[in-house]
Amino acid sequence: MTRIEEKLKEWADQEEPRTENGILVPNGALHTELLKQGRLYQDINFELSRELASAENCETSQCYYNCQHIVLDLKPYRYCDGFVFNEKFAIPIKHAWLLDAEGHVVDPTLALQEDFGSGDLVREYFGVEIERERLREIVLFSKHWDWTLNEALFPKWFERQKKIVEKHGCNVVVIGEI
Repeated sequence: MTRIEEKLKEWADQEEPRTENGILVPNGALHTELLKQGRLYQDINFELSRELASAENCETSQCYYNCQHIVLDLKPYRYCDGFVFNEKFAIPIKHAWLLDAEGHVVDPTLALQEDFGSGDLVREYFGVEIERERLREIVLFSKHWDWTLNEALFPKWFERQKKIVEKHGCNVVVIGEI
């Protein structure tokens, strides 16, 4: 088991999954569901990551925006959301990245760091791939760049949220609705 998987398992073991109206909700089950539905990515295309960061004017600390912008502009990459771990971080951090045609990680956000590509750091990504049209639907609905993992792992919850918005005309959680 890799370091990122060990930490995600540790967090999952502390979760108390709960449901609302029979639907599993993100609070209390995120890491558990990620371990079930996600996968480990370790092959990183460092050169393409740097090239894309420059060509797309990516910004530090804006991984969701950077990656969603690239994918939704119909570039030939696939979008992933989950966690990244490297030895600089004490714990895995929530993160978005891309996959190239061969399934290698392309990370235009972390590519902006000076030590990106240094052989001294262990890098592990663990997450889920989100198809372009599903990503578009999530972003258009939620208006939040960083909500994609919850909606991808909990599709029934996402559909419930959409019904609440349609009913109330706003993007809020209404306790006890639907």
